[in-house]
Amino acid sequence: MASRARSTLPGLKDRLTLGANALSVSPFCQGMLDDDPAFVLSAYDAGINFFFVSCDLHWPYYDTMRRGLAQLFARGRGIRDRVVVAAVTYIVDPETSIQARKELLDAVPGLDRLDVLVAGMVRETEIGLRLHALERALAEAQYGARAIGATFHERAAAAYALRNDLLDVVWARYNPAHPGAAREIFPHRPARARAKTFAFKTTDGRVPDARWSELGLTENHWQPSFADHYRFALSAKNVDGLLVGLGEAQHLRDLRASLRDGPVAAGD
Repeated sequence: MASRARSTLPGLKDRLTLGANALSVSPFCQGMLDDDPAFVLSAYDAGINFFFVSCDLHWPYYDTMRRGLAQLFARGRGIRDRVVVAAVTYIVDPETSIQARKELLDAVPGLDRLDVLVAGMVRETEIGLRLHALERALAEAQYGARAIGATFHERAAAAYALRNDLLDVVWARYNPAHPGAAREIFPHRPARARAKTFAFKTTDGRVPDARWSELGLTENHWQPSFADHYRFALSAKNVDGLLVGLGEAQHLRDLRASLRDGPVAAGD
C-alpha cells in the first residue's frame, strides 16, 4: 500500500469549499438509499449536507432519496440553503440532459434548484462535449447551478479533467480491489486545483463474511468493516471526500467510530 498523507480523517460535520461560488459541503456525499427516506434527515442531523441524486439512470432506485429530500426540505428553517444537491445525468446529448435535470427539479418539493450539475460516467472520447456543456450550464446558472462535476470510470479521463482543472468536483472509483486511482488519477491534481476529489465504490472488494472461512482466514485476522473501507479511501493523498451508501443509524455510528481510528497505515 502507498504511504498515507493524513494524520487524521475528516468528520461528518467538517466542510469543504466547492467551486468559485464557495459551496460548503460535507466530506461525505450520501448516494443511493434502500427503503427509508427518513435516513436523509438522520444523515443531515449527523452532519452530512451533500446529497447525490440521479436525474435518469437508476431513477427508480433514487425514489427513496427524492422522498427523503422532500421530507428534509419540509422542515423549513432555512435548511434548503444549508444543503447541497448534486444532480447527475448520464445522457450525453446536452439538450436532453437539460430536460432530465428539470424532471428531477419537478419531482422533489422544496428542491428549488440544483446546486451541482454532474455529468455521469464521462468517457475519454466524449469529455470535450460533456464538460463544455457543463461549463455553459454553469455560466448560465442553469436551474440555479453553482458548481459542476463529473463521475469517471476511466482513469485517463479523470486524470485529464484534474490535470486541466476543468471541474469543481471529480468522482473516481477507488477501493482495495481497484487501487490504481492512487497512481493514475489523484496525483494529477495541481497543487492549487479548482477540483475536489471524491472517491466512490469504496467498499467494493470487501470479503463477505460467508467467504471468510473459505479463504482460510480466522478471527486472528483483521476483517475490515465497510467503515474501514471508507477509512482506506480517505487515507489516500488528494482524496477530499467520499460518495457513500449509508442507510441506517448504525451505519452512521460505525462510520464515526471508524474515523476516530485515523488513516489506514502502510502495511495494514
